[in-house]
Amino acid sequence: MKDPLFFKKENNTDGAKEFKRCLPVNVNTSFTTLAPAIATVEQQRLKPLLGKLLFEDLSAYYAEHGTSGNDSVRNELVGLVQMAVVRLAYWDSFDQLSVMIGDSGIIDQNGEKRAFRYQADRLKESLLRQGFAYLNQIVSYCCEHILALNLFQQSEYYCDRQESTIRSMKEMESVVSINGDFFLFARLREYISETETMELPYRVGPTLATLLTTDRNNQKTVPLLRAARGFVAHWSMAEAIPFLNIEMTAHGPVVTSEESTSSSGGKVTNPPRQEQILALQERHRDTAERYIGQLVTYCKRHSADYPEIAEIGLTTEFEKTASFRDNRGKKTFLA
Repeated sequence: MKDPLFFKKENNTDGAKEFKRCLPVNVNTSFTTLAPAIATVEQQRLKPLLGKLLFEDLSAYYAEHGTSGNDSVRNELVGLVQMAVVRLAYWDSFDQLSVMIGDSGIIDQNGEKRAFRYQADRLKESLLRQGFAYLNQIVSYCCEHILALNLFQQSEYYCDRQESTIRSMKEMESVVSINGDFFLFARLREYISETETMELPYRVGPTLATLLTTDRNNQKTVPLLRAARGFVAHWSMAEAIPFLNIEMTAHGPVVTSEESTSSSGGKVTNPPRQEQILALQERHRDTAERYIGQLVTYCKRHSADYPEIAEIGLTTEFEKTASFRDNRGKKTFLA
């Protein structure tokens, strides 16, 4: 296992100085104990995000300058990296850190001051979501300073998202709110990609779908982009909802549940009801249909500017998605 690249042992041996700057940990936190988890997070989470070139460039900068070199952009980026990595490292090794494995078996390291299970679970969940929130900040920061961090443009993460109607969580939230949850956004990426490569071409034709995902600055694309983004976001949510509450474990699929408070103050699990899942799924599908209806209707009304729309025909089932009935029972067309 490689040594950590964004934390130094000498900075965390006495008082855990670097760790405490990023997270309010105990001063006796052992660098040796946490180092394997840190190194794993750096290689598995951070490196694919930054890309090999920027990852190596930034780790070399930290090794020489720490967070106080002459490059203010890299200083700030290293700080964000540390904030993300330490949280995800604690989350990744949370269960192991709470016990010690010795010759006599497993020993609880918390003594008599052990937290309740629901408190530990809440802390673990917080570490995960905060860690992913910092990963989102890293992506945003790299994009905002793309000239100084031009190596980021060569990362797989950056390249993959250039051919998409939704490149960032900010764009996702412009059409559907996910409460700023970058962890959820990361899980939704596969559904977004699937919607853009399979469902969108079926709805608007392959030529126009390619234009919407690869040439967003084209003057023809701009009027359609919000509707396309709305369709992709809501359709992806509808596809993902049945699976977002299910996680695969070593023992098979487990339903992650809604929580409520018991009389003792702890948390009890309430598995989501099937009707709740179906109702939410239907709401997202209905909204997606309205967005695609707006897009198709606009293209047909401006068919001279969008001859590509002819790939789906001028009279199709898509006409139905371009309209709805208002509360007076009259049909209203969306422009």
